[in-house]
This record gives sequence, C-alpha cells and structure tokens, in this order.
Amino acid sequence: MARRPRGRELHRSSTQFMSALMVVIGVVLVVQTIAAGGGAASVRLILGVLFVLAGGGRFYLTLSRSRSSRSGSRRGGRQS
Repeated sequence: MARRPRGRELHRSSTQFMSALMVVIGVVLVVQTIAAGGGAASVRLILGVLFVLAGGGRFYLTLSRSRSSRSGSRRGGRQS
C-alpha cells in the first residue's frame, strides 16, 4: 500500500508542481510570441520570461530548502 504524504510533504510537492507549471506557461508564451513574430519589447514575451524566472526561482528555493531541512543544517545562522 502506498504511503500517504503528510501535510508538509503535500505542500512541498504542490509548490513544486505549480512552479513547474509556471515555467511551462512561460515557455509557451515565449514560443508563441516568437512564432507570431513578436518583438523583443512584446508584453507577452516579457511576461513569458518573467513566468519562467519566477517559476524556476520558486522551484529552486523549494528544492534547496528541502535539502537543508533533511540535512539538519541552517543557512546563514550561527550554530552554537
């Protein structure tokens, strides 16, 4: 029988899913804009790039926080 994810694990996995979805939406916006001949200052192109950056950054932070919580280390803090 499969183990059911706890609340924190469910939150982490849903955040990762939404972050990946943001990246996919951003890539689709960029590809569609370029295919339609949009310029570099096109609103859709800028939004697409921002979606990719926001989703990628959020995904990276989620992964780095999950790694640091597993190892028990704290970032930026002094351990005494």
